[in-house]
Amino acid sequence: MKKFLLIIFLFFCCINVNAQERRFAGSEYLTGISYMKYDGNTHYYRNAQVIRDVDTGDLAYCVEPFTLLVNNTSYSVSDYRRYGISDEKWDKIKLFSFYGYGYGGHTNKRWISITQMLIWRTMYPNYLFEWIDNVDDKIIISPYNKDIKEVMDMVKSHYTLPKLNNNYSIDVNGVLTLTDSNSVLKYYNIISSDFKVDKSNDTLVISAGDTVKEGTIRLQRAGNNYDHGVSFFYSSSSQNVISRGDVKPIDFEIKVNVTTGKIIVNKTEKNDLDLGSKEAKLDGSVFELYDSDMNLISESTVIDNVAVFDNLSFGKYYVKEKKPGKGYYLNNNVYEILINENNIEQELIIENELIKSKVVITKYYGTKKEYDNNQMKREKNINFLIFDSSNNLVYSGITNKNGILEVVLPYGNYVLKQINSTNGYKVADDYLFSIDEKSSYSIDIVLYDFKIDVPNAGINLIEYLNYFFEKLFS
Repeated sequence: MKKFLLIIFLFFCCINVNAQERRFAGSEYLTGISYMKYDGNTHYYRNAQVIRDVDTGDLAYCVEPFTLLVNNTSYSVSDYRRYGISDEKWDKIKLFSFYGYGYGGHTNKRWISITQMLIWRTMYPNYLFEWIDNVDDKIIISPYNKDIKEVMDMVKSHYTLPKLNNNYSIDVNGVLTLTDSNSVLKYYNIISSDFKVDKSNDTLVISAGDTVKEGTIRLQRAGNNYDHGVSFFYSSSSQNVISRGDVKPIDFEIKVNVTTGKIIVNKTEKNDLDLGSKEAKLDGSVFELYDSDMNLISESTVIDNVAVFDNLSFGKYYVKEKKPGKGYYLNNNVYEILINENNIEQELIIENELIKSKVVITKYYGTKKEYDNNQMKREKNINFLIFDSSNNLVYSGITNKNGILEVVLPYGNYVLKQINSTNGYKVADDYLFSIDEKSSYSIDIVLYDFKIDVPNAGINLIEYLNYFFEKLFS
């Protein structure tokens, strides 16, 4: 049994070792491309050669410049840290190998040389590496500056995310155009999308469609170009190399909420009175909604002090009151509202002024003759009570020295009751009055107290004298 387990263990170890072993060789020279290396003491010159996996033909890069490559030598995967390569340097080398030859439109073989040069300069920053015209003349040339900058910009910006928000709102059938000011969106591919999306360089154009929904657009930089990562290969008898491979992809997700806008009108009373009206109603007020060109779109009636306009596309709108609620003056203001991705739901608080009037009560007292001759006197210190239509006491007051009492009352129906009068004068009857849309700013009420008629209880002197003399001479 132990022997059987040992055989299985060795079998899997062999599989693992064989899977890690590779053979590399110089496959061909890059025509017309030569290098120079200067280590501070000596200049070295070589023609550019391509390194490939003997069995698969996969491209590899030299990490020990100008060191002998023994063709068909067996290599094994090793930890790059064992050879003095820092994590930071290794990350940059991997990115150069990824964005160099084979990435996007980098299919010309000059990109092999460009990638190799960038790897060398990263591995040995204190050495000088240049292209030369040929190994005989050894004249330094700079044929690929633009291409080198392109790859270096990609590597430098690899971990830079697009300067876009992660959440956007767009109205139904709307189109949202996003532009990345970091200029890295061009390196991202659309992996999946719940919307129609057109991507051009650093711009995304998102079409919402005709359905309210939430969705996601997923973008990714780098990815699975090779189905394996970059590996460091070591050989004791040949120069070390690295294979091309994938780098860890960077995901960027945009959530889009396809929605419609809404305007909520909250009705409130602009009232400078301590007394509210029992009969006035904000409900029933009607509002109109206009588009940016002042074309009427719809109307909405206030219910529970609220009017709503919904299912609105993004844009500019105007709200205006068409009809006030019972007991209120019309609000003539026009309100401008903007509905967009940052202001999907807008609320307005619109005030209505309560209809009200100043009630001036003037009190007189006197006789009917004085009334006929317009000679009645002003009556002071007369107490009045005012009741609303539900018989609730809403006001109590006393006439001043001029017989006048003033009070401001809101919309409604009222009963005016006089409580007292000057001694010997009759209290005026209850007075009914209303304050409504037709009422003027000031309502004048004039009331009169007339002298009470007393029956004559005195002695008639003539009759008394006649009676006296009759008795005297009878």
